[in-house]
Amino acid sequence: MVINSNKASLIFLLLPLTILVVLRINGFDGMAGQDGYAYVDYAIAIKRWLTFGESPGHFFWPPGYSLLGACLGLFIYSVPLSMQLISCLSLSLLLITINALLKKLYPTSDQKGLVIYLVLFGMFVPYFFRQGMVTTSDMLACFMVTLSIFFGYQYIIEHKFKYMVFVFIAVSFGTLVRFPTIIVLTPWLLYLVLKWFASARKFSHLLILCIPLSCVYLYSLFNEDITLFLHHPSVVNWEFANYWKTTFITGEGTIKHLIPNFLFVFSPIAHPGYLFPGLILIYICIKEKALVGLHWAAWVLGYLCYAFFLAGYLNQNYRHLLIVYPIVLLIGFYGYNRIYTHWFFIKHQVRLLPILFLAQLSLCWLALKPTLHRNLIERLMTLDLKDYAKVSHPDTLYSFDIDIALKSRGIPYTILSLYVRTYDNFNRGAFILFNEAKLSKQWKGLAPMTNWEHLKKNYKLKKIKDFPDGWTLFKIE
Repeated sequence: MVINSNKASLIFLLLPLTILVVLRINGFDGMAGQDGYAYVDYAIAIKRWLTFGESPGHFFWPPGYSLLGACLGLFIYSVPLSMQLISCLSLSLLLITINALLKKLYPTSDQKGLVIYLVLFGMFVPYFFRQGMVTTSDMLACFMVTLSIFFGYQYIIEHKFKYMVFVFIAVSFGTLVRFPTIIVLTPWLLYLVLKWFASARKFSHLLILCIPLSCVYLYSLFNEDITLFLHHPSVVNWEFANYWKTTFITGEGTIKHLIPNFLFVFSPIAHPGYLFPGLILIYICIKEKALVGLHWAAWVLGYLCYAFFLAGYLNQNYRHLLIVYPIVLLIGFYGYNRIYTHWFFIKHQVRLLPILFLAQLSLCWLALKPTLHRNLIERLMTLDLKDYAKVSHPDTLYSFDIDIALKSRGIPYTILSLYVRTYDNFNRGAFILFNEAKLSKQWKGLAPMTNWEHLKKNYKLKKIKDFPDGWTLFKIE
């Protein structure tokens, strides 16, 4: 089958959207855990602000994703749907953009081979695919990184100022979506600015600085202290000593990992959740001295700058590596293309490709399954708790870990978190939803377990219902 650029774009657009529709039909609404609910709740507050003028209040996280979700939510009735759609479309547009960029970098490459590469190692990479289906800011930030690289390369080729404008928009808004985006793109932006200064002759071009300043002003509308992000625990507790650690004691309890941070940050080139043959592909690039040019150096340096920053974090989270994955895709393509055009692969690709596709699809399912399961539990709990509220009329629910999800889904209780403080007294007749087996090890000695032990010792707890995964609903008597 012959695949041209238009057909490739259609594949990248329709395939993720089709999967999203299937997931929505089966009840998955993109929200699981805590971050997604925080973004959705704030997007709803922004939508209310845009519609009725009621202030959305302050938001600790970058507001770009919620702001875009609120704007799209003005046209789509459901804000959660609009935000899940943003993630999915960001994945589609990212693949379309990388496809266009790789065609410019490697003009003689086969379009069919390029589509196979991006479907295998772009769309159906487990962690990347998952974030394209859920409600988080990561995929939108990845798209902004990709746009910045694409338009910057266009500027290098054509020297048209409009492309620098697009770069500044992508970098500025990308930072408004996820702050670390600026770390990834700083080497690239410096390189482009130096080339721009070397050729620019119009003073009016300096008006481009209004773009980042506008984003700073936009951020100040949602947070009076524009330096608040510097108080994030990951920044406050950043230190070189974390490079070598595998065990971390934080406000989230004791967390243990298999490898130290300085190895973890290179997971996108070796981990099954990312580009698992990455080491081989990069070895081919190095051996054949393929990545020649200052633009390649700027992209690689952007990855390394972010990796060295992330290695100082007081934890490990594979989701935090997503914003450098577009760079990994660009770097890995040369090695892939050499394998794809090798006589052995050409001869056996009819057998090899289905195996690769099945392997990637299986890994995607394994990555997404816990999220789907958590989402289902949250929806089932919400339905049951709403039913209990009609019968027993409790006014308070104590919980932790799942409390943000239940509050966002609108259960008719005053929800008090077992995390924010230790309680001397608990309201009799209130409900408590807890998972002792899941929380006891990580949160030992901290507020959630301290509150739970106090409850068991001093109050009679009547079991109301057992939920999946160890969650149990009690009534305090």
